[in-house]
Amino acid sequence: MRTSNNRATGFTLVELLAVIAIIGVLVRLLLPAVQAAREAARRSSCTNNLKQLGLAVHNHIEIKRCIPPISRNTMLQNAMKNNSNALSLSYLVPLLPFLEEAGLYQDVVTYIGNNGGYYQTGTTTPFHISKRPATFSCPSDKQTVISVYGSGGSTSYRINRGDIAMRSNTGMVRGPGILGQVETDANGVPTLGGQNYNGGAMSVKAKDITDGLSKTMLLAESVVATLDDNIKGGYGGDNNMVDNKAPTDCLAYIDTSTGRFMAGKFSSPTNVGTAPGGAWQHHNSVFTHVFAQTPPNWPLCGRVITNNNMSELWSYSTASSYHTGGVNVVMCDGAVRFVDDTVDAGDITSTQPNDSGTKNSSSYLYYTRESIRGVWGAMATHKGGESKMVP
Repeated sequence: MRTSNNRATGFTLVELLAVIAIIGVLVRLLLPAVQAAREAARRSSCTNNLKQLGLAVHNHIEIKRCIPPISRNTMLQNAMKNNSNALSLSYLVPLLPFLEEAGLYQDVVTYIGNNGGYYQTGTTTPFHISKRPATFSCPSDKQTVISVYGSGGSTSYRINRGDIAMRSNTGMVRGPGILGQVETDANGVPTLGGQNYNGGAMSVKAKDITDGLSKTMLLAESVVATLDDNIKGGYGGDNNMVDNKAPTDCLAYIDTSTGRFMAGKFSSPTNVGTAPGGAWQHHNSVFTHVFAQTPPNWPLCGRVITNNNMSELWSYSTASSYHTGGVNVVMCDGAVRFVDDTVDAGDITSTQPNDSGTKNSSSYLYYTRESIRGVWGAMATHKGGESKMVP
């Protein structure tokens, strides 16, 4: 007599749990690879942005015969009806026509010429975050999508001013990013470090980069402000963080137990004048300059006081990124390099001496010899005469 087997077929609970566990393991194994692939794409986009900016600088050199100044750009002032506000625009503004942003450039010319107010960031101004060119931001830095200076657009890319941190209105020459107009000291002496100038205006030309275009850094990426106590994007310091400091002085503002800036020793959201990268159009150091005074991805510090203007002037802005292990830079020949965090940066406990070797001297800005900041500092100087190899 034939019997039938009526047992239903399917997964048992144990089998189902086993399959779920296997899928979970596979997801955990694949997720890092997916994240790594996404970051590789973001880093590639960031590299491309730097290439575009480097090419724009070379086109500027071809037409204007110089690297765009960090500020005091008399060519911009002339274009904008001699409005003095034009002198406070960053190096990025004159690059706009060479980045297929001629329309935005014309908007800037018209706005400054008629109204002034380069620091205004309302929706009707050309500096609103919605009008910022995408080329100015690194996709690995999520903070660049947030307005950190009023409603203005931030930037991830800063021009290299050399290996000695200095005020944004000081005309010393240690890197290709310099003032476009002569600045004088309290005694009326031009503070140009021996650079020749003509009729009160100056700028770095390709021939001035005697260390070699391929060995001199032009631009570097630097993370945008978080405006909190996070040492990645935060800005630490106090009223004493001015003039000649050693890189390790920045560490004095970090709480070693938390790995964050100490309470009351960092720039708060109400002090947007110290928002690193917070205004792409602004000429002050904290916004659009970078120094090789400190190693890559070093904590950012500077003067933090309630007077935003003075805070903006004193910033030990460093190259930094959210890429693993280093930062992207573009050299003066247009080549993009990735510089490792472990690059030789000299003695990080040392302040900058003057030519006679005296440290903590008021004349340290007049140092004209080889960089004391190792290979990293040598990359930042355009006529230091260093023989160090670029990594």
